[in-house]
Amino acid sequence: MLTIGFFSVNDADDPGIAWARQVLEDHRDYSVILATHQAVGIGANNWANNLMMDNLVKPFSNVKLVLGGHITGTGITHYVHDDGTVTYGVLTDYQGRVYGGQEYLKHISFDTENGLVYFNTYSPMLDTTRSEDGRDWRVKVSSDQIPGLIGTDTENFVLPIDLGAHPERT
Repeated sequence: MLTIGFFSVNDADDPGIAWARQVLEDHRDYSVILATHQAVGIGANNWANNLMMDNLVKPFSNVKLVLGGHITGTGITHYVHDDGTVTYGVLTDYQGRVYGGQEYLKHISFDTENGLVYFNTYSPMLDTTRSEDGRDWRVKVSSDQIPGLIGTDTENFVLPIDLGAHPERT
C-alpha cells in the first residue's frame, strides 16, 4: 500500500509525487495499491487526476489498484498498460450525504488465492448494502465498460486483481 497526499498528487512540483514515483520505480517487482485523496471520478471510466495518472499509474504496471475519494459519489475505472495488465480505480465518497454520509462505508476483501477483490457497501445506520438508484452514489456499470467486472453497479462488485500472492491452503 502506497499512500500519497492530496497536495502531492495535484502539484507537479510537490516533492511527494517525485518520492512516490521513485518508490514505484524501486519496487517494480511488487504489486501496489495506491491510495490518494483524488483519483477517480463518478460512474464508469472516469479518471479524475491526470497528473497522478501520468506520473504514478501509466508508467507502472505494478500499480494494480487506485483508491480515492474527494469527489462525492462512487465510481470504477480502469487503465490498460502496454503489457496488457490492468490498473483499476475505485472512488468511494459518501460525505455529501445527510449526516456526513449516513455511515456508508466500503468494505474491501482480498481473495488472493483466486485473484479477486470484493467491494461491498454498507450503512450500519440504515442497515442497507445499497443507496438509492439514479444518484451519484450508486451508478450502473457493466463488464462492457470495465473489463472483468463482476457486478452491475459502483457500490457492490468484484474485480479480478492478481496481487502476485500465491498462497496454498493448509
